[in-house]
Amino acid sequence: YTNYKQDALDIIELAQKRQDIGAYAQGYSVLQAGGNIMEAIACIETKTSTIDKKVETLQDINFGEVYNNYVSDKGVITGFSSFDNAGIKFLNGQLIAIGADTGAGKTTFLLNIITEQLKLGNKVLMVSLEQPAREILDKLLTILSGYSEREIRDGTPPEDVIRKWYNIIQKNVFVVFKDGLNISEIKTIVKQYDKIHKLNLIAVDYWQLIQGTGDNA
Repeated sequence: YTNYKQDALDIIELAQKRQDIGAYAQGYSVLQAGGNIMEAIACIETKTSTIDKKVETLQDINFGEVYNNYVSDKGVITGFSSFDNAGIKFLNGQLIAIGADTGAGKTTFLLNIITEQLKLGNKVLMVSLEQPAREILDKLLTILSGYSEREIRDGTPPEDVIRKWYNIIQKNVFVVFKDGLNISEIKTIVKQYDKIHKLNLIAVDYWQLIQGTGDNA
């Protein structure tokens, strides 16, 4: 564990943000005071082992919680009615893997989700290991404007329409393109952009191209 001090700090900080403070705050204090990871973990486990775990049943949920009750945190709106209307949610903190055969449209599906986030004014980071930033920009403009890439290049659409969407993309979407990234490098990129822009969605395209072996794969 001594090689993963930063990872432990990240996990503890995340738990604090989710308001699981108590034990995690104590573990964090151990690390800040110069203690090692094993001491921090032992502190956390000792504290949490004394907490009674609440058993939840369906009978604990009253009718008012499920009917005519707006929940503010609905997660990521995909823009695909088959997902959104069915109540399939991409919630904050979740890691969603989209899998399909080559050429089935995984990237297009992802870009459509990103465009829906733009319409809501949300900030998105896309870490691309395959497609250059220019290609991603062209595809986003196509989806948002309704014009083809060729029409946009030829100047067919009104300039103000394309410029409007171009400005929205530039303000709210951040694309980092580099092949051969590993998990550690992606984490660093995400932290840098989230600190400045307060991201609502992070997309990686695609996982198979991430470099590394063992714990860094």
